[in-house]
Amino acid sequence: MKTTFRILPAATKARPTSRKVFASAILATALLGACGKEETAQQDDYVRSVKVVEIGSSVLERVYEFPGQIQAGQQLDLAFEVPGKLTAIKVKEGDMVKKGDLVATLDTRDYQASLNSAKATLEEAKLERDRNQRLFDQQAGSKESVEKSIRTVQTAQASFDKARKAFEDTSLKAPFSGVVAKVFVDDFQNVSANQDIVVMQDTTTFEAVIDIPETLWVLAKPGLSNEERNKRSRPEIRLTALRGESFPATISETSMLADPKTRTFAVTLAFSPPADLNISPGMTAAAILHWAREAQGGANIFSVPVGAVGFDDAGKAYVWKIDREKMIASRLVVEAGEVSEGMIGISGEIGEGELIAGSGVAQIREGMALKRWQP
Repeated sequence: MKTTFRILPAATKARPTSRKVFASAILATALLGACGKEETAQQDDYVRSVKVVEIGSSVLERVYEFPGQIQAGQQLDLAFEVPGKLTAIKVKEGDMVKKGDLVATLDTRDYQASLNSAKATLEEAKLERDRNQRLFDQQAGSKESVEKSIRTVQTAQASFDKARKAFEDTSLKAPFSGVVAKVFVDDFQNVSANQDIVVMQDTTTFEAVIDIPETLWVLAKPGLSNEERNKRSRPEIRLTALRGESFPATISETSMLADPKTRTFAVTLAFSPPADLNISPGMTAAAILHWAREAQGGANIFSVPVGAVGFDDAGKAYVWKIDREKMIASRLVVEAGEVSEGMIGISGEIGEGELIAGSGVAQIREGMALKRWQP
């Protein structure tokens, strides 16, 4: 399993992270910003121009990579429901077939004879029923004779339906469009009912099954639906054979029971690559999951520019929260996390979409009127 870190756009939820703060490095960077490295416009006596940052415009995230193997989204072993002698195998391994295409046939002679016999018996029973009904209507027959003949027709009808079904089952057809992955039999071979004839795979959709260790399963939020997991983790499938080309995926199944030996949880991801790509089951792949980073207690950790965070004499981190309508600053104590590529993770009583000052934090005071700095 490979782990990396990224900074993503606003639509992405924040991710869990460690709470270790590199206070000295952050303080030094913040002081540099306070000393003039942050570019600000001219200000008048009452309104200070500052860069404005919208919370959620970028978030730190933890990216996990899990090895996996591609399998067909749907795979089915095809078999006859009746025994018989194969007269023809219409496909070979690797053939593409459409739904309803003929795959194999059995010798129909015995089944045709049974169907003809059942049909004759049914027609005779119907004639007898009709004759008894006429006699009863003419008061020349009994009601019992009519009822008995009706039951005889019902029995004959059931036998006919069974014979017709058996005759129809001598033709094996593709239940969906796909590829013939395996052929188990040869022409003129005797086969039994439910004996595997071919394996079909639907190659319009694929799946990859990965195993998530129990130490990370907590991050997957076991109580969430698969729809919510997809929104949080934004799964991708990266194919080795295509030089790392990746495709968006969805979590289709999640096991709630850990493997007793490996202590891992199986997760199935589905994806649909472009039809012109030559992708086959068995290829190796990597599943990419993006876990939202959260502070202790489940609060989101958002990524903001280092220059947006100040530190007081006690070393406590703070930001200047800006009222969106009045553009008035109010100081908000936050918890600072890791620094990465000029960004720092913060958490506290602040949410996505809120505004904070992104520059000049050392010069701002409580209740100060601010305006957006225009470059």
